[in-house]
Amino acid sequence: MQKLYFLFLIFSLTIISAQSKTNLELINSLIDTATEEIAGKLGSTDSEISLKVNSPAEIKFLQNRVNYSLKSKGLKAVTENDPAKLKLVFNLDNAATSYLQIIKDGILGKLLLERELIISGTYYLENDYKVENSAEFNYTVIDTVLLEDIKKLENSSLPFAKDELPSEPFFSGIIEPAVALGTAVVAVILFFTVRSN
Repeated sequence: MQKLYFLFLIFSLTIISAQSKTNLELINSLIDTATEEIAGKLGSTDSEISLKVNSPAEIKFLQNRVNYSLKSKGLKAVTENDPAKLKLVFNLDNAATSYLQIIKDGILGKLLLERELIISGTYYLENDYKVENSAEFNYTVIDTVLLEDIKKLENSSLPFAKDELPSEPFFSGIIEPAVALGTAVVAVILFFTVRSN
């Protein structure tokens, strides 16, 4: 009996640890990847960097994440108005969530949603009014989540962290009831044929 409780506990912990990240958490991790690339190109620098982050109004919310992420990588960022020899201009052009398709996990399985999260933009480093390093970045993550969990993973107040759901596949709505009905018919037929013998 104790083994049964132990297996149940392991199974429960596996389910809890396998929860999906929210759309905002995934976009934040993509920003962290972009700032990691920038920090890698800058190398170790002890000088202060004047930081300017630009973005469209609908994703302006993410500017603080860019600042936080760059500072967590060890960059000594100062405000744009403070004099600094180095200047980093980070342009976050796009951050979006797209739901690609709804798929069925097996014949009688749950509905899954394939989602894609994207960030893109440019940055350049200016040293004594000369552009030294400029690049474009484009990061994407695609994963699959349970359709029933999507409302928990979205942030309804942030337009870039949600999207319209695609239509459910036509055959998944037909196959499941057909299999259930067929199973019931076979069970009734078997019941009466075995009983009559």
